[in-house]
This record gives sequence, structure tokens and C-alpha cells, in this order.
Amino acid sequence: MTKIIDSTAKLLEEFRISVDNGRFHCVCLDLPPELGTDKGPTALELGVMSFAGCISQIFYLMSKKMHVSVSALKANAKAEKPDDAKTVTKADIEIEVTTNESEDKINEFGNIPGTIVQSVNYLKEQVSL
Repeated sequence: MTKIIDSTAKLLEEFRISVDNGRFHCVCLDLPPELGTDKGPTALELGVMSFAGCISQIFYLMSKKMHVSVSALKANAKAEKPDDAKTVTKADIEIEVTTNESEDKINEFGNIPGTIVQSVNYLKEQVSL
């Protein structure tokens, strides 16, 4: 079955755009003060934000499927857009995980062939008995 993902973008004022997903969630996009009102991320920034969010959700979903305890998770995406390029040309992502699992078990995520995660930083959760 094919899932249809619906999105509508509406011009609010100048370069300020409201984008929704058809499920009552919306984000306002804008441009920096030179052209816009800076009341939201640019569409390109939202793309990078979505990338970090997507990787985080996939990582957490996989941790649940593999019965790996994760108490905190932070993904940091760094995307490069050279001045002479029309869009992002490179993106790296780092994931910071706090868990009471072994470092080897957590690193299994970073060793999956075809992964786009650059590194997984492991933080051992402090558990007091």
C-alpha cells in the first residue's frame, strides 16, 4: 500500500510561509532579516532539521526493536552549502546516546552497512542502587 503524505504551503506575508502536513501540524518558514522577518527557519534549514529528526526517530525506533535501553538521545546535523552551490552538498550527523547498555551494543547502530550516521557518542548512564 502506498502512503500519501500531504503538505500545503501558504504565503502569509512577504517571505513568511506556513507549511502544514495535513494532520494539524504546521511550521512557519521565513528568510533572514535581509529579505524576510526571521520568524522561522528557512526551507533549507527545515530540511536539515528534518534530517536530524528523522535520524533520531529511526535510531530510537531501532533501539526499541533491538531491546536497547536509551534514556537520552541527541542528534546534531551539520550541513554544508557552499556559496556557489544551489543547495546542501554535504551533511554529517552525530548522535549522542545516554544508556545503561554496553558501548559495544550501542556501537552496533553505527556499524550497520549503508548507515549515514558519522559517529555515535556513548554516555554511560549513572545508575545508583
